[in-house]
Amino acid sequence: MVFPGTYSEKVTIDKDNITMKGSTFPSMDPTANKATITAATYAKDVKNNDASGSSFPFTSRCAPLISLETDVRSAFTATVLVTGNNFALYNINIANTAGTASQAIALSVKGTENGFYASSITGFQDTLYAHSGSSFYGSCSVEGGVDFVFGITGQAWLQGCKIGVLKEKGTITAQGRTSAGDMGEIVFDKA
Repeated sequence: MVFPGTYSEKVTIDKDNITMKGSTFPSMDPTANKATITAATYAKDVKNNDASGSSFPFTSRCAPLISLETDVRSAFTATVLVTGNNFALYNINIANTAGTASQAIALSVKGTENGFYASSITGFQDTLYAHSGSSFYGSCSVEGGVDFVFGITGQAWLQGCKIGVLKEKGTITAQGRTSAGDMGEIVFDKA
């Protein structure tokens, strides 16, 4: 159980079969949640891809809009990064409060069969990153201003979610597939 409060930190879930429940569980209303995980990191401020201080050891071979370097930097901005499988999050809000200057991911998902329920996921640019694997979002609230639901090879299903656009003429989604054979997809079902 995650108790009420604002937790200012980054969280990485790299183990399988983890469940986190906020104190308002089993409510299906994300506005009633009392637990929030928040951080403020822009992709442009991430200098390298690990704690050693090394530079990026690879070259860009991706689509013109997404370089591998940018992709890794984006993943390291995430307030919550899920690389484990079978993770479930209930009634906990996630926010990247960096602002509007550049990419700032609230939730990055790389694991398989992960689920997010009655949670609010907020940011501005690139809020929800369905990077790879499969993820389900039920009765969540997802807010941002620019391409705030995006992915590469990830498969994301958003069912019964509230989608909030924070910028006039803002764009909701951008698929970042790097080749025609990529299986990435984002489905909005009753969202």
